[in-house]
Amino acid sequence: MMRTLILSLLLAAILPVAADALHPDNGDFNSGLRHYEAGKFKAAVAAFDRAAAVDPENDVYAFWVGKACGRVAENAGPISAIKWAGRTRDALERAVELNPDNADAVGALASYYEQAPGFLGGDAAKARELRARLATTSPVSAADTPAVNPPTQR
Repeated sequence: MMRTLILSLLLAAILPVAADALHPDNGDFNSGLRHYEAGKFKAAVAAFDRAAAVDPENDVYAFWVGKACGRVAENAGPISAIKWAGRTRDALERAVELNPDNADAVGALASYYEQAPGFLGGDAAKARELRARLATTSPVSAADTPAVNPPTQR
């Protein structure tokens, strides 16, 4: 049950790695992207953490820390998953704090708040607030987020 819960918490895990996301001036970030793409999520977290330590005001780095932590949580045991879910939330909150217009981070954090239980920081009111912000600032991203438009049966 916990594993299913953690899997559903991790919207950040569904966003693909984009080639244009590479940052030529930060080898750690680029290393993190390569590790993430290879499914080496703990190594990705370590690399993204190093990138964020060099540039702690970079919302993209914070977002990717959260995204990679989410993938680690997805594969962790129940106790460890709780720790990694907390790191996921903290990193996504930091990314949104740094750049409230980062639609990927806002959407991922909204999904986290929607799906996480209260003891892991889930909060339906915060999720609605973020979804409303997405709808006014980035309608395409808001509409593309699975929690807004779940798959329909055919």
